[in-house]
Amino acid sequence: MTKNKTILLTFDVEEFDTALLHHIPLTMQQQMEVGQEGLLNVISMLNTVNNPPSTFYTTANFADFYPETIREISKRHEIASHTYYHTTFKEEDILKSKLRLEEIIEKPIYGFRMPNMADFDKSLIHKSGYLYDSSINPTYLPGKYNYLHYPVTPFKYHNTTEIPVSVVPFLRFPLFWLSFKNLPLWLFIFLCNLTLAKTGHLNLYFHPWEFADLSSYKIPKFIVNPDGEKLTKKLQKFIAYYQKKQDVQFKTTVEFFKAHC
Repeated sequence: MTKNKTILLTFDVEEFDTALLHHIPLTMQQQMEVGQEGLLNVISMLNTVNNPPSTFYTTANFADFYPETIREISKRHEIASHTYYHTTFKEEDILKSKLRLEEIIEKPIYGFRMPNMADFDKSLIHKSGYLYDSSINPTYLPGKYNYLHYPVTPFKYHNTTEIPVSVVPFLRFPLFWLSFKNLPLWLFIFLCNLTLAKTGHLNLYFHPWEFADLSSYKIPKFIVNPDGEKLTKKLQKFIAYYQKKQDVQFKTTVEFFKAHC
């Protein structure tokens, strides 16, 4: 009997502060509007492919702006914490964001992901009442982080469970949003299949703002292209490809945690 493989579709729901990093002075309201545009595009697309259960790591700040949107998403998908603000961080925001998100959706928050996969005191995850963390990309990104010493599959760390985002085993090639955006779809799927065969699961992450129309922003093309409808259709095709496979299922991250960790 073939063992089922699992795909975790995850989205980091946040302010579009990428614009600020490229010296584009957007107000907080403008950042939020870009994020909301992309998020609604993602939700609309997911509805066309039978709404596979997904995890939305959400800043409490974004949820404060759009509580009804986040509350509606929580009816089908998992809401997890992406701390309180995407641009700034204080240690108390780990617990503060959890409590605020729980207040908004009236459900428990089980998971956490740090913006930009930045390093932080991982002991705070267990102390704040989370079941798992997904803040490690076990690869090397120059100028960002070097996490090559971490396992590529879930492991225990500081009294909690770490669920790393996916990389191709051995190569440690990251299967993250930039790879999906810039590689041909057939090649990305090929790398995903290699990883599924070895680890039995994929933990993929994207940002809803990627799925908004970003054509007016002077940001490097490898970050913004494709965007909007073109990127949405690419993800739609990716999901549809795996939905045809009888040995692959989509789960929220907490469902995966409860079944495998």
